[in-house]
Amino acid sequence: MSLLLAAYPVVGLLLGAIAAAFASLIGALAPALAGPAGVLALEAMSRLRPRRALAGATRLGWVLAVAGLAAKVGAAAAIPVPALASALLLASMLGHWAMVVLCYGGAPIVRGGGDELPGRAGFGEFGWASLTAFAVTLSIAEAIGLVLLLVAALVTLGIRIASHRRLGGVTGRVVRAADDLVETAVLGALAGLAMAFGR
Repeated sequence: MSLLLAAYPVVGLLLGAIAAAFASLIGALAPALAGPAGVLALEAMSRLRPRRALAGATRLGWVLAVAGLAAKVGAAAAIPVPALASALLLASMLGHWAMVVLCYGGAPIVRGGGDELPGRAGFGEFGWASLTAFAVTLSIAEAIGLVLLLVAALVTLGIRIASHRRLGGVTGRVVRAADDLVETAVLGALAGLAMAFGR
């Protein structure tokens, strides 16, 4: 069993914690900038790899990548400051969990040039990553955690189906893009819930 892949959700939690700390620091000076600051911290720590993966996905890739970043920043800005730390933790963790799911089973496509999968996940890696992601999500977000898990799972499944239909398998670029898309979807879901049920 590859401990590295099994620990991806933990890595996501750590990155989310750093982003949350940075957001808190900025939020103390300008509360309206806390969410965007947290997102930009996640982007910086990923060295824009997921953003570049999105940009290379289609002919309009850079347009999609910039629009995705705008959506992510907008969603984070709409999340109430008291809930922002949890939102960043969970978004980053579930994005990393999605990467493990896409590395499990299916048909990998190796094209070279940095487009390789981060690894091949067996059932052990998939199981440990899922157990970690589900337990942490439900312990932090309780009932809302079920919604977030459903959102993350549906986005991941959609990416997997689209990738297999279009490419015949999964590439490293697809896996990295999934991290960003799931993060954005989770933040968007939390922002939507915050707007629907008040701050």
